[in-house]
Amino acid sequence: MDEIQLMDVGLTTSAQLQTFRKNDTAYDKSLWPSFTWWMSATLQPDWLQKSPDTKELTRDLPVTRISPQARAGPLWDPDQVSKPLVVERFNTTTALAKRLIDEHIDTGHGR
Repeated sequence: MDEIQLMDVGLTTSAQLQTFRKNDTAYDKSLWPSFTWWMSATLQPDWLQKSPDTKELTRDLPVTRISPQARAGPLWDPDQVSKPLVVERFNTTTALAKRLIDEHIDTGHGR
């Protein structure tokens, strides 16, 4: 689950589902274990403390942080990162849908 700060009640719901799966595994009611991975580039630990389910599930999880000393190189230098943006306007939803379908096919994903 990426960008948990945007999930609203989805965070609690995903935690409840993971708790159900964890319980099923503990009682041999599951064919295989299943896990939920919550992520955020701006994670604040207290976000996961708002639901009883996430609080329990994340109690012993490590939080990975990148030290300021390790934040070097092209991915950290805004002058070396290019994120081009093209704005296209469509008069109808049909025109937008056609553009998306064409792009999907042109990139090889629609075959």
